[in-house]
Amino acid sequence: MATTRRESMSLQKIAESLAESEQRFSVFMKHLPVVVFIKDTQGRILFANDYMKDLLDDEDLIGKTTREILTPEIAQKMIEDDNQALNHGLALCQDIIHDAYGDERIFDTYKFPIPQPGGATLLGGISLDITARKKAEEERNYLNDFLQATMDTLSAHLCVIDEDGTIIAVNKAWNDFAMANPPVTANVSEGSGYLKVCDAVHDDESVEAAGFARGIRSVISGELEEFSMIYECSSPTEQRWFIGKVRPFPESGYRRFVIEHHNITDLKLAQNSLKAQQELLEELNRSLEKRVSQSVDELRQKDLMLIQQSRQAAMGEMINNIAHQWRQPLNNIGLIVQNLQSQYDAGEMNAEQMSANVDTAMDVIAYMSRTIDDFRNFFRQDKERHAFDVNMMVSHSLDFLLPSLKSSGINVECQEQPNIIAEGYPSEFMQVLLNILNNAKDVLLERKVANPLISISIFKENQRAVVTIRDNAGGISEDVLPKIFDPYFTTKEQGKGTGIGLYMSKTIIEKNIDGSLTAQNVNGGVEFRIEI
Repeated sequence: MATTRRESMSLQKIAESLAESEQRFSVFMKHLPVVVFIKDTQGRILFANDYMKDLLDDEDLIGKTTREILTPEIAQKMIEDDNQALNHGLALCQDIIHDAYGDERIFDTYKFPIPQPGGATLLGGISLDITARKKAEEERNYLNDFLQATMDTLSAHLCVIDEDGTIIAVNKAWNDFAMANPPVTANVSEGSGYLKVCDAVHDDESVEAAGFARGIRSVISGELEEFSMIYECSSPTEQRWFIGKVRPFPESGYRRFVIEHHNITDLKLAQNSLKAQQELLEELNRSLEKRVSQSVDELRQKDLMLIQQSRQAAMGEMINNIAHQWRQPLNNIGLIVQNLQSQYDAGEMNAEQMSANVDTAMDVIAYMSRTIDDFRNFFRQDKERHAFDVNMMVSHSLDFLLPSLKSSGINVECQEQPNIIAEGYPSEFMQVLLNILNNAKDVLLERKVANPLISISIFKENQRAVVTIRDNAGGISEDVLPKIFDPYFTTKEQGKGTGIGLYMSKTIIEKNIDGSLTAQNVNGGVEFRIEI
């Protein structure tokens, strides 16, 4: 009797323990943060935990079939997966459903048969929400594709290795180079050990390979932030140089390293050519040292000859200008002489009239004499630098040219600040002014410019005397402008220009007077700017 009572109490405790365990398991399944369900062979839901009910926003799932709770397409696929699991055992399926908010959710679902007493079989299932993981995978795949596409656009040969030296990824340039060199194709493809390739080199390139491998290991170990070296990597038919670089890949997580190989063959060949040219130049310089003095003397003689030629050309212009200046005075003297003859023949000549005519003729002759003096002073060589009045030099230059300019219908405007003083050689400075003014006159006449005009400005700027001379002849083409100060370069017709006027003008201003002479196109013409 006592034994029976003890057995009864033991069975009661076991039953209570089982009930408690079942209750805990039920609570566990109910609150498990994954979808848990049981179906019969007809697809009716016999059990669904709270997670599944919340997901579908349906508290009355029990007894409903798959077609009642899901869209036709999703339901059909799920039924096919259910049958697969019932007939063949455990199955892993991927399902896409829309939750209560209409958002798309992706699940990995494990489905398995549950045998029942009496031979019946139920279908159990556990679904894990992998939406975030799938999106992360898609994002990672997109970034990987973007990175690969970016790498493929680069001309450098690129690969990414891990900390063991295994190649993780290569770009198109790397792959193309490997394919073009069959002996190395398999050794430097994805999955191969790049460091092992470097260590295995035993030919003439072994020193460079070993050095590059040491550099890679130094970057991997953190000893160096980055490493680079230039090496020769020639083929049987072509001499080639590369610069190899190694640096950490800017990525969190796994340690990765980027290896770059840039083909610098063109640069190297250019450097070698430059080096050879420099050596040749040094050799030429050494051989020319004894001739430097002679060459300098020859250049000085050439400059003197050019200056003389320039002066002779200017003399021709000056003689032409004197002819213009003397034409009217000579006409006046002729008229005076004719008037004397007429008065004498008419018997009207008296002492007073004779004196007046003589005075007038002497005034004209004095003017002509001053012209000769100006002409002589212009060609007198300045021996020493001294201060001179820039305004006066411009005025004297215009005195020479105004008759010729007026007879050609060319107007001259002059804007000047008073008392602009410079230091140098005034006659040479005046020669420069005449060269530029004559050039302006020639181009205005050659191009038959309507309303031809030469504008002159004289002013002080940054403690320097400045003279600008501008015409309105349309300017100089941009390809010709840089050459106008070259010796013997001229844009005039053959026989009308020596090509030395502007060259000597620049030499006089910049070498003799320590100034500057420049030219630029402005407002439909060209402007020459002299700074002293």
